[in-house]
Amino acid sequence: MTKIKKTNKLLQRILGILIIVCLIASGYFLYKYIDGNNEQYRNAEVSLVKADEVIKKKTDYRKKQPQVGTVIGKIRVEGITDDMPVIEGEDLQLAMNHGVGHIDHTTMPGTYTGQPAFSAHRETFFKALENVKIGDIVVVTMPYGTYRYKISKSIIVKPDEGAKVYTTEGIEKERIVLITCYPFSAWKSPSKRIAFFADIVE
Repeated sequence: MTKIKKTNKLLQRILGILIIVCLIASGYFLYKYIDGNNEQYRNAEVSLVKADEVIKKKTDYRKKQPQVGTVIGKIRVEGITDDMPVIEGEDLQLAMNHGVGHIDHTTMPGTYTGQPAFSAHRETFFKALENVKIGDIVVVTMPYGTYRYKISKSIIVKPDEGAKVYTTEGIEKERIVLITCYPFSAWKSPSKRIAFFADIVE
């Protein structure tokens, strides 16, 4: 009987230690998650200043392809987001951890043809897209002009179904697409992608 009591006490101690370790680990990962998001917002503030400087220079990126990591403009959804910097490329360190990435194999805004595409993290810059509705206006400010687009539809796809997102078949005038991981909850696996399509407003 004494051995059973000793064994039970030992198991209780081990369980207590495991619980403490789990709590410490959870706290650490939560801290890193929050700090990571804060760092991205700090990066974005710096990139927004650069965006204002770039816009004043009037560089026409429709004629001159920018390098990945270059701040090229700003984007916002009216009434839903503030201005967010647009950075060339999908590279995490050079672009998407600093703002909204312009997917470099797509056309530039303001060409009036094709489908410029933008991608950002669901936990930070594109988190607010969960509140977007059909008819909302997206404003893209580039050094060579400001362009307005109206949200017309959204689709949810699997990561390997990019053809459904990037197709330009049947597009008569320019439209943009905003892409992020789905579902929006950071606590759920980003097993899908959501894409919002917006047609240019003449």
